[in-house]
Amino acid sequence: MKPIIFTGDSFTFGEGLELHDDVYRDFIHKKCMQMEELKKQGKPLNWDDTGYLWHQYSDFSENIVPAGKLRYELSYPALVSNHFNTLGFRKFNNGGNQKVAIEFIERCIGNFSLDSFSIAIINLTSLSRDELYLLIDHFKQAFNIDITDKIYNNNDSNSYESTIPYLNQLFLTWETLTENNKKRFKDDIELFESIKNKIYTENPNFISLDDAQKLQDIFKDWDGWIEGITTLYYKEYIKLLDKIEIPYYFIPHWSKFDAKLLESIDDDEITKKIKNKTIPIYKKGIETSLAKEWNTDFYLHNLYPWSENKHPSKYGHKIIADSIIKFIEENKL
Repeated sequence: MKPIIFTGDSFTFGEGLELHDDVYRDFIHKKCMQMEELKKQGKPLNWDDTGYLWHQYSDFSENIVPAGKLRYELSYPALVSNHFNTLGFRKFNNGGNQKVAIEFIERCIGNFSLDSFSIAIINLTSLSRDELYLLIDHFKQAFNIDITDKIYNNNDSNSYESTIPYLNQLFLTWETLTENNKKRFKDDIELFESIKNKIYTENPNFISLDDAQKLQDIFKDWDGWIEGITTLYYKEYIKLLDKIEIPYYFIPHWSKFDAKLLESIDDDEITKKIKNKTIPIYKKGIETSLAKEWNTDFYLHNLYPWSENKHPSKYGHKIIADSIIKFIEENKL
């Protein structure tokens, strides 16, 4: 079998697998306990420049030898490529979104050739990570609405943040408060402004009343809104997928929310190009999903609660790997 491209986020990278090393785990456990004691005393914790607690995430771990070793040896990209006695390509750094995942595939093909690889396996990640990139042009062209957070943008001209999470809360909160008396935003401007201020105190003007009303008239209620923008997101994502010439398949969402949303969308193109290309996950011969296994030993936070590391354990990676192998062999890929 020709080399396989594995791409996605920290799940593909094998984040947290170093916790299966006794020496590493003991070292980090002690630091976690120190940090817990500081929290109890009301003292500030040490956050790194990316906004993570350093002892729980990769920024610090990557400097320790067992971390990288176990992430390579126990991760599903390693298990699958070893099974087929081929090379497995994956990003050398942690994290990612849908856009970055596809860019990695394009880079692999560009550096070698299309004929050098058999397939690409993409692990679907949180839509919120690149929804601004994928939806900003559509919102401008279709609705004449800018979904860029201007306050955040003014602080750092090279960074952008989407207002969609705040719009999600606006629709959801509005429906909750007006459940038995559904009305338009413009029917209760005072309530509308109150909700906006509570959702995002730093920038309550993230959406104007006119623009919010425009969106409500189009998407109607919470269900219509969340399914609508999710459909738009996948439509834009498919435009990126269509540029890939190599056969690709997906590891399903680890987020229960994202998994349910994708499942609920009734769209022929999304079904054909994403749903039907998603690899079924089997545990002990029974079909499951990454979302369903959230409270099992599939994930590290259930094995080592103190770590708060919500990534697959070596058992989780083995389940994913076996499912991919089964899928490849059954479909003769």
